[in-house]
Amino acid sequence: MKNVSAAIALAVLLVGCDDAQKPMSAARPAPSADPLFNAMRQVVETRYRKNASDEFVAQIVSASVIQAVDLNGDRVPERLVDVQYRMDSTGNRGFYVLSQKDGTWSVIGEMGGDTFRVLKAAPGSYADIETVWNNADGTHVRRIYRFDGVRYLESVQPAAKQSASAR
Repeated sequence: MKNVSAAIALAVLLVGCDDAQKPMSAARPAPSADPLFNAMRQVVETRYRKNASDEFVAQIVSASVIQAVDLNGDRVPERLVDVQYRMDSTGNRGFYVLSQKDGTWSVIGEMGGDTFRVLKAAPGSYADIETVWNNADGTHVRRIYRFDGVRYLESVQPAAKQSASAR
């Protein structure tokens, strides 16, 4: 029964959406047959737990916020995944960018922090993504991630540390 509940929760969450900024909700195939679920399995097994069960992956995914956002203006939305599984006591968590090609989803960006936002893109290019990482001492570090043609990488010149009041 738990597997059925997890699969239902996953199916409700992992769907395409017409509005690029709304979280998704509707039915999808069974988790093991769903390409987006399989991409998230790679994320979970790389960052959170090796050899994760479908149930554990479904728990992580069902607790995540997944948005369809067209990052490069090609009218095909990528998926921004905000994994609501805390990395530490400061509230930082993982953010992932997934892209679909030929029916297969792959991770094209991995970043962490407390918040993220998509910055305005120049025509014909991918939008940059800004994250804010909370440090234990109360300061914050803003980072910019830029697409290099294959994946998102941290920009060579990340923004400087800021105090909590400057955020």
